[in-house]
Amino acid sequence: MGVAMALFAIFLSIISEI
Repeated sequence: MGVAMALFAIFLSIISEI
């Protein structure tokens, strides 16, 4: 699902910022 992938991508982005 595109939505799930998008949310996962955002989650990874947040982790990367930390």
